[in-house]
Amino acid sequence: MTDVLARNDQADDVSARRAVPVDVEGLTVGVPGRDAPILGPIDLHLPAGARVLVTGPSGAGKTTLLHAVGGLLEEESHDLTGQVSTWGNDNVGLLQQEPIHSVVAATCGRDIAFGPENHRVPREEIWPIVEDSRRRARFTIPCGHSTTKMSGGQMQRLVIAGILATDPGLLLLDEPISMLDEESASAIRDEVAMMAHDRTVFVVDHHPDQWRGILDQVVELTDHGTLKRIWDFEDYLDSREPTEVPWHPATPGEAVARAVALDAHRPQSDDVLLRGVEMSARRGYVTVLSGPSGVGKSTLLRLLAGLDDPAAGELALPEPGHTAWVPQNPENYLVARTAADELFASPMVPENADLRDLVRTFGLKPILDSHPMTCSGGEKRRLAIAAALAQKPDLLLLDEPTVGLDDDRGASVLTAIRAAADSGVAVVVSSHDPQVIEMADEVVDVASYRDPDPTPEENPQGKPAFLTKINPLVVLLIAVAGIVGSLFVRSPLIGAIGLIPAVAMAPMCSRRVKPLAVRTVPVVIAAVMLVWTTLLLHSGFTNPAVWSEATRQGLRILVFVLPGALASAAADPTRFGDALAQQTHLPQRPVVASVAGVIRMGHLGDQWRVQSDVRRLRGMGPAYSLSSRVKYLSSMTFAMVLYAMRSSEVLSRAMDSRGFATATRRTYAVESRWRTRDLWGVALAVLVIAVPAIAAALLG
Repeated sequence: MTDVLARNDQADDVSARRAVPVDVEGLTVGVPGRDAPILGPIDLHLPAGARVLVTGPSGAGKTTLLHAVGGLLEEESHDLTGQVSTWGNDNVGLLQQEPIHSVVAATCGRDIAFGPENHRVPREEIWPIVEDSRRRARFTIPCGHSTTKMSGGQMQRLVIAGILATDPGLLLLDEPISMLDEESASAIRDEVAMMAHDRTVFVVDHHPDQWRGILDQVVELTDHGTLKRIWDFEDYLDSREPTEVPWHPATPGEAVARAVALDAHRPQSDDVLLRGVEMSARRGYVTVLSGPSGVGKSTLLRLLAGLDDPAAGELALPEPGHTAWVPQNPENYLVARTAADELFASPMVPENADLRDLVRTFGLKPILDSHPMTCSGGEKRRLAIAAALAQKPDLLLLDEPTVGLDDDRGASVLTAIRAAADSGVAVVVSSHDPQVIEMADEVVDVASYRDPDPTPEENPQGKPAFLTKINPLVVLLIAVAGIVGSLFVRSPLIGAIGLIPAVAMAPMCSRRVKPLAVRTVPVVIAAVMLVWTTLLLHSGFTNPAVWSEATRQGLRILVFVLPGALASAAADPTRFGDALAQQTHLPQRPVVASVAGVIRMGHLGDQWRVQSDVRRLRGMGPAYSLSSRVKYLSSMTFAMVLYAMRSSEVLSRAMDSRGFATATRRTYAVESRWRTRDLWGVALAVLVIAVPAIAAALLG
């Protein structure tokens, strides 16, 4: 089939980046693994300045429609027909359903600045734009804070700040307030209302009443992805019937989990986030953890799941194998090749289990033969919760279980949660959803346990290490110097002397032991293994000459690799990309894309940890046998490859929506230039070569 995606690209001036018309004619979208199109045929003709709510059942294709309107669908991975006429994808502000997929930089400030950089905003104007966007999005985390160490709600506000900084003419917001507390959600709605005066706005949200007075039209899709009707907003609200939330008085049973005077660390940090938590998870009760985004609800859920150790206090948990946990991003829960297989993936689910009621309750029948990763966000969430319930746990932990669900599906999920509690399961839910809070038997205000100093420090370790402050190209020079220096290692003594600069530079790379250990221990192990292998191959355990040669080779490896391994602890991908683009004048687009890819690869460690946690709780961890461990590692590696492939596609979409697709030349928020202190780094690189070279000259 031939597909046409027509885009009318305009100049970069501000007037051209305001409200734009949207014309969609005969659009259909298909994806591999799904027999029928996931969207279409769709015909829409909306004038510039339209303010549209896109609604419909979970899996109706709402997100796909947003991406199509923005010209952001990858033709290589979609079967497209029809025509979409917009004003070019560099004029789009896109918030994706999972906000982590819209984060493109390593630090918060540079992530917000990414759009202005692509639009060639002068450097002196970028940071005032960043600060103004942070204020409007109610994003209070410092600019230097890592983008990986935030809650889902904080990431949502970060991405919205990045959208505000680009001043787009077409706003595409997919569940923009689903992970926010009411105060933050209200601020975002007010900001959207202000921007909607001279922009075209598309919002996907399953709670349309929250957008009264802001949006004026509703595009309703059927569960088959076709256009059902275009409504006047008020008429649509009048046509809706209220959804009842399942609730009835519950009698609490025994405590399945209990926290007493519990302190909790921040994720991957020694800082205390929560202090003195007192709560119980009781059979028959639905306990809801409430509080602003970033307050520590997900952190508390991980503690109750037994995945993290508390900083202090007492924590009583069920026996292993009796807890089910669905994280905030349901993709992290899904491991099988089809939705049907997913329900039986855990060995805790009997092979002959009758799960037809779960399939019916969660509306999973249409997707049973589909790969979970081809499903919509709402479908993934329903599938993950259904699979967790299939385990019949004693303790059920759910993180934002209604995000991405329409009213009917949301009510079905809440009914299933209520039924699980009635059957004797202790249910703990983290949520901002008023309907979830309304059905709770007990509400725990997590904010009341928050540590008095809730804002992350930009540099909690104090003064930064020396190599983190010098030009990244000098750090690269130090790594290359290690390679050259290793050529002079002709004896064990020269190798030992040659290691002195590397050992001396360790505190210059990081003031924390863990980053240094992570980088040096594997190198040391590799060197020791080389020595051991050499001794084995030459039967040299009693031969001094073989010992000398084996030791020389091991030390040579350390001189070769250690300077670069240590220097990598001080490496910042963003600063390195700035230096490559600004000082070596390499092509900007490949450099920026490579840096974004490196940053995203850094997420794989977190992804591995979460998926490993999920599999362990589902009883899918490795056994003690070698074959079991190999099979487990193969499965996890394949999952990481799939994540990386899908993540790269979604990241590309996020970057293109902020003007990267057409940014042949761009500005940079931070200037990269040579400074006097860089000479000390060059001197260190010279020492890395000179010390073994001089030792070789003197010792022969």
